[in-house]
Amino acid sequence: MGGAERNARKRRQQEAAKAVGKARGASGNSTRNAIVIGVVVVVVIGLAVIGGVLLNQKEAPTALQPAAESASSYDATVQSGGVVVAGAKDAPVTVEVYEDFLCPACGMLFDQSHKDVEKALASGKLKARFHLINMLDSQSDPPGYSLEAANAASCAAESGKFQRYYNTLFEKQPEEGGAGYTTDQLVELGKKVGAPADKFGRCVRRGTYKNDVQQGYQKAQQDLRKIYGDQFGTPSVVHNGRPVEAMGNPHWASDLVAKSGKDS
Repeated sequence: MGGAERNARKRRQQEAAKAVGKARGASGNSTRNAIVIGVVVVVVIGLAVIGGVLLNQKEAPTALQPAAESASSYDATVQSGGVVVAGAKDAPVTVEVYEDFLCPACGMLFDQSHKDVEKALASGKLKARFHLINMLDSQSDPPGYSLEAANAASCAAESGKFQRYYNTLFEKQPEEGGAGYTTDQLVELGKKVGAPADKFGRCVRRGTYKNDVQQGYQKAQQDLRKIYGDQFGTPSVVHNGRPVEAMGNPHWASDLVAKSGKDS
């Protein structure tokens, strides 16, 4: 992704974040806030597409070099239902993180807080269950990138290379309304981050985890409706059945860990 494209993405992410911030200020009720936030994110995405912000973004992005190695590393395993579990199994704090690799607000959340999240995961004090959902499949051209990316990230988790693969997909996130990375590009990224070439390639091309991702999205809708009502959006972060106000707080993960330590 070139400098101009990255700057454009940052501007759109910032616009989404400002809209989310205004929604938060509208009410002191955290559940209602979360509902409004989800609606705002979806509306922002829809306006970006309908308004023609991405008129020329029809070709698949060409640059997909891996993100830099992280200072804090964590283990991750793939589970059924489109979930990747990261961090220590016996961590005292567990969060449910619902994300779509095409979601601009998810990219914003990643940009602002992923280093803090990685430190908390590496410390053994936080476990994150990443629900990789395909909520925005219709928002890529051709449709389906959200599902393809979630499947590929799950394959990376199976190969023990989730962290860097996940980071790359968000650091070099395609634009909503345009083309996502191709299957070949997703396979090549796996090779670049060190996944076994043949095994990883088969996993991605066969869509090994696509059914899990789709079923996980259906379950996510049911679970999140219990928290947010009839409307929800990505990203959503949940702890002990309650929404976490993560957007706008770069230290939401370490804050949860610190609060847990005080409560114990």
